[in-house]
Amino acid sequence: MDWSKAKNIIIAAFVITNLFLIFFISRGMLTKGDLQLITPEYITYVANYLNENGITVKTEVPTEILSLPVIEVKYESFDPDEMAASLLGVPNSLVGTDHYKSGDKELIIEDGKRLKFNDYSDRKEIYSFDESNIEEYVTNFLTEHELIRDNLQLSQIHLENDYSKDSIPTYKLVYNQTYKGRFLGESYIYVYVNNKGVVALEAMLLNYQRTYSHKKLTITATDALLRKMSDISRENSSRVAIINIELGYYFDPYDVQETDLKSIEFADAFPAWKITLDNGKEYYVEAIKN
Repeated sequence: MDWSKAKNIIIAAFVITNLFLIFFISRGMLTKGDLQLITPEYITYVANYLNENGITVKTEVPTEILSLPVIEVKYESFDPDEMAASLLGVPNSLVGTDHYKSGDKELIIEDGKRLKFNDYSDRKEIYSFDESNIEEYVTNFLTEHELIRDNLQLSQIHLENDYSKDSIPTYKLVYNQTYKGRFLGESYIYVYVNNKGVVALEAMLLNYQRTYSHKKLTITATDALLRKMSDISRENSSRVAIINIELGYYFDPYDVQETDLKSIEFADAFPAWKITLDNGKEYYVEAIKN
């Protein structure tokens, strides 16, 4: 057997294999578009490092590297008069630009795209809520006022201390829109509920427009965690826990040249990681690999 020739064949095969591997890695095409590269040992290392900086990881950390496209979105516009009639009832008073009041209730629609509702009524407690029955009540409320969307999902329920008054616990329910099973931000509905009913609501909703053809390779979940570690540590005075990390699409309405939301017609939502803490705070990390 010609060992010299065999050695050259082995070397050539090794080079070709690596070239194919690099090709697939660069396009995120291995294993149906997902490439398992992050080892459990490395995830443990990152989790321990975060723990040393006051951040506990209490969720599964995704291991895949994906290629995702950029998508175009458009903010949904609310009709001020229609929403005032729905949330405040008739009659109601226009007291400012898209600012309505009726008794102890008020509605503000900022730039036609951000809806804010508050009910300051000093009414008696009429409900008995906990996390097991509050979702149905809020779903019915959103349906009644035509704020339910097919791609709207409940992502968080937690006690909100800022709204809890007179020893009445107030829950905050966080809803987010999705696109093909991934979160679509920044879109949300925040609903604040206590035993008096819905006391506050804020909403911004997006409409999907189109998908760009070119896909981009994303950074890993561990990379996103490390990039955001300093911000999380600095902005939280006590130890926090990460309860979810997921990959989706995000457009920051404040990261544009326009001076207000009204000027934003269409925008591009880029792949991004969303990190959710046990105190309800959410952090976004751009996921496009540079």
